[in-house]
Amino acid sequence: MTKIKLLDKKLESKPLSREHMPTDYSISLSEYTGKGTQNEKRIPDDFGIKQSLEGFDDIYQNIVDYIVRITYRIWEDRDVEYILDTYSSFSKVFDDYGLQLGNQKIVDDTHHTTGAYSNIKLIADEVIW
Repeated sequence: MTKIKLLDKKLESKPLSREHMPTDYSISLSEYTGKGTQNEKRIPDDFGIKQSLEGFDDIYQNIVDYIVRITYRIWEDRDVEYILDTYSSFSKVFDDYGLQLGNQKIVDDTHHTTGAYSNIKLIADEVIW
């Protein structure tokens, strides 16, 4: 078995069951998007209900808040190196080019994209968790 497969095996976690998911839309993306309008506000004053996020920084209210705010910080505040703090070194990310492995690859690709398109905004409007 390869080193990567062994590490993947160690990092495997059990899938969440329905009981872990909200039963309504009290945790949702709707408050974060302005639908691309010029004056949209993607980081709202009210972050929604508090969700238990053991292991996350206390500043995050719920999982959507976490995803949206780290996306904003990385792409719009251009704090690309923050990826190293929020993605594991064994992260698997699917993008337009397929499966990317590791946080350093994501950092490199993000620098490449922001270098090629200096005014790009990546809006977290398709959050999946």
